[in-house]
Amino acid sequence: MRRFPLLLAGALLVAASGCASMRVSQERTRYLTTQLDGLHYARPMPEVWLEVQHLLAGNGYPLTGDDAAAAGQTEAFLQSIFSPAKETRIEPRGGRSVAFPDFARRKDAPADGPGKWFLETGWSDRAIRYRADGSTDGKTCQVTFTAIVQNPNEKGHDGERHRDLDMELDLARRVDPEAVARIEAGLEALAAKEGG
Repeated sequence: MRRFPLLLAGALLVAASGCASMRVSQERTRYLTTQLDGLHYARPMPEVWLEVQHLLAGNGYPLTGDDAAAAGQTEAFLQSIFSPAKETRIEPRGGRSVAFPDFARRKDAPADGPGKWFLETGWSDRAIRYRADGSTDGKTCQVTFTAIVQNPNEKGHDGERHRDLDMELDLARRVDPEAVARIEAGLEALAAKEGG
């Protein structure tokens, strides 16, 4: 009979620790969302987009077309046909969406004019792929990443989607290390507050 109170106390301790851990995770997510939503890079979008391509390729996410070439990936012929990857598209403000190489070659379109950019990767060996969305006003730009998890019931089909704040933080490390230093200092302060 004495074991029951000990087991109950142990279960309550585990539950409390789980709740605290979840609360810390939620606070981290809220903090990162706020910080990254406010982070605008003061660099031309083509420069930042090249970092997006290299980040995705470096993490094992297959790109297609000119994105693959820009990131140094070799694309197999069958992969280019059956992959869900989508090459970078640019939608200039008030214009029609065009492929990046076509847009960059147009004489009437500045390479970093206002607009929206996006690309999608193929599936990684971890059954995840990404969509990167960028926007620029011509002076600053911003990029978000959406992780797309493969549907376990239908191989090759999209399942759950969620914003990947850690991938966005990895991009920021490449593009704006000073901003990341401030964000990480805030994360450390948040962790110290929760721990103490």
